[in-house]
Amino acid sequence: MRSTLFLSAVSGLLATLSFAPFNWPVVGWLAPWPIFIFAKRYYKSVWRLIGSGLLIAFFICAFAFYWTVHLFIVYGGLPLWMSLFVFAIHTILLNLKIPVLVVVLGLLRRHKFRKLRVSSILLVALIGTLLDKYTPQIFNWYWGNVIAGNQFLVQSADLIGIHGITFLFFVMSYGVYRFWPLLYRFHKRALRRFVLVNYGWLVILMIVWFGYGVVQKYRYESIQSNLPKARVAAIQPDAPLEKYGESRISESTIRHLIANTIPMLAEEAFQSAGGKLDLIVLPESAVPYYTTQDNLLTRRNNMYSAGFESMIVQLATGYRSAVFFNEISIDVGQNPRTGQPRV
Repeated sequence: MRSTLFLSAVSGLLATLSFAPFNWPVVGWLAPWPIFIFAKRYYKSVWRLIGSGLLIAFFICAFAFYWTVHLFIVYGGLPLWMSLFVFAIHTILLNLKIPVLVVVLGLLRRHKFRKLRVSSILLVALIGTLLDKYTPQIFNWYWGNVIAGNQFLVQSADLIGIHGITFLFFVMSYGVYRFWPLLYRFHKRALRRFVLVNYGWLVILMIVWFGYGVVQKYRYESIQSNLPKARVAAIQPDAPLEKYGESRISESTIRHLIANTIPMLAEEAFQSAGGKLDLIVLPESAVPYYTTQDNLLTRRNNMYSAGFESMIVQLATGYRSAVFFNEISIDVGQNPRTGQPRV
């Protein structure tokens, strides 16, 4: 039991280290190995296969997606204890691809399935890819994301997409897992020939995969070097989020965003860019609940903010830059049933 917990935690840790912000894809290749180990160790017991798979799913979520607990509190208005409960359910029901993969690989080790004349490496990769693609998720992550931090291997996404990268990832990871126990006997001539015949193509695949990435990366960099450059300031003022049970944010908070926070961040970006900006971007909800559209409807619904409009004009004229921003909008349409106008 201790080794199961330890290996599950190691799998979660390795997967987490391969994701942003760490981006260490070199350790990500080993993240599925506990899955292969559990499939071999517990193939006689479906319940143990399920349990070990759920442990891996839990540790991956606990290490890499712990922030979803805060998300449930902020967006859902849930208390901490309920957020933890929802998080536990989320790790099980929305990461089924992991326990199902452990179960399927474990069942395939049983005697009646061993007669399948299919390369085990390709079969494991196919099963992993199908589960990656078709099992339900909310915060989508795929096994191919584990090596997305490698700027060369990820270039193949333009041909095969993330699921194709997942397939190649499982091919290489499981292939090395199968080859590793044979390494210490590689000096024997008979075994060396067996290894070269059965695993040599993995080396060729990696060379082609990596080589394609190198060519594509430098090709795109060459194209980009000849394109015009633009200095873009994306301003993220950390505006308060809309919360459960709240319809508005206090006007003093909005005034502080408009008069202080956003102009200060814009000035910092201007100085960092060497005194020239081509575009200023205010992302969604930078100034929540308000609009620069001045009309009867926006005034009646207290949506129009003269300060917001003035700030946009000052940013555009003060820095001689285009400004792209999001704002709340209100439109009048026609009710398809009654034909009457509706907001």
